[in-house]
Amino acid sequence: MEVKPFTNQLARARLLKLNAKKPNAQAHYLLATIAEREKAFTIKPDRSDFPYRIALAMEQEGRFKKALIFINQALTLAPDNKTYKIFQTRLKTHKQ
Repeated sequence: MEVKPFTNQLARARLLKLNAKKPNAQAHYLLATIAEREKAFTIKPDRSDFPYRIALAMEQEGRFKKALIFINQALTLAPDNKTYKIFQTRLKTHKQ
């Protein structure tokens, strides 16, 4: 399963939908964080910390399947990273 990067328009649309139901500063922050980190990842795709940080933000948002996809990308770039492996294991324990 491939995750399509957020565009600024998509992030804004999701934010507006979330805030229409219940204004939430954290949702705003997380969507902005994910959008910016995905943009950085497309510019420097060899940096394993970018997909790792996207995965962290997605985990906080409760999007565990997508977080797992991004941590797998980070592990492809840095297969020996113990922090990434631990995080991957934690994500696999979440109910999808």
